[in-house]
Amino acid sequence: MGFELEGLIGERAVFRPSKGRFPRLVWCRLSGDLVLVPLTGPLLNEVAAHLRIAKPAEAATQVASAFGALVSHDGPVVHASAFEFGDDGHERYTLWVAGQARWTRGREAEIRRYFAEERGIDSGPGFDIGKHRSESAAERWVAHDGIPHDLDPT
Repeated sequence: MGFELEGLIGERAVFRPSKGRFPRLVWCRLSGDLVLVPLTGPLLNEVAAHLRIAKPAEAATQVASAFGALVSHDGPVVHASAFEFGDDGHERYTLWVAGQARWTRGREAEIRRYFAEERGIDSGPGFDIGKHRSESAAERWVAHDGIPHDLDPT
């Protein structure tokens, strides 16, 4: 079974200022001190409405990029766009800092290296962006690993 996922990766604290604007925002522990904010359908709709992007279901990558630019004013985030189906697939990571895309890479190791070397953040031994398999991988991440920001004690 394949998967399709749009989400943001960063430090949990970076996402805290967004909680008032986006009540559907949920983070999932990814690895080390990094979290994943999966772009579920409801969150995608909230973000698209806030950014005035029409037809969010058809523009998930555009919404995720715009969300990455917005959130990155509170600290660096990475927009993760990944899919796999059979022998076809990709993982694309775009680093956003202060509203600007800094670079796009296709390897998780480069994301971990950035956070460790540039930010001094424990990025852990690695993460498996495709651990929840399905077309609605974002929803599965939230269902299995999600911590609503208002319930997270840290």
